[in-house]
Amino acid sequence: MSQLSIRVLPFSGKESEWRMWSRKFLATASARGYKEVLEPRNPNIDASTDDNDKAYNDLILLVNNEVTFGIVDEANSVTHKNGDARIAWSKLKKKYEPTTGFSEVKLKREFNLSSLASGEDPDAWINRLTNMKRQLEKMGTAISKRDMMIHILGTLPSKYETT
Repeated sequence: MSQLSIRVLPFSGKESEWRMWSRKFLATASARGYKEVLEPRNPNIDASTDDNDKAYNDLILLVNNEVTFGIVDEANSVTHKNGDARIAWSKLKKKYEPTTGFSEVKLKREFNLSSLASGEDPDAWINRLTNMKRQLEKMGTAISKRDMMIHILGTLPSKYETT
């Protein structure tokens, strides 16, 4: 039986790429057996050195700009002096998935101002809106299906009026 090979592309450090990259990285972590290191069910239990080293090495190899490299490179702990993957992952999430009041206001504003641009793929735009809706819900701001539909219909370009 052949072994499955999983490859995750490097992370560029662009906010727009974080959501997809982070989910793929977590899927890889799960397949390789070290997801618990990054997102433990019990945060009081420290990761094994082997699992931490696998996760940390993958992170350090996959970050491709100075900021994200610095975040991972500086993530150390008493237990994992040469790099703590859990701390690195937590700091990356804090940077790219902030949950502060300001980030919520910023995202809500972006959602409210979003409209289908001329020549833009409507499916891609609706998908982006849906992702913003999910992020807002994680922060505690609920957007009903009805409100979502009203926003979509209310911000369509005039060429869609008869539709």
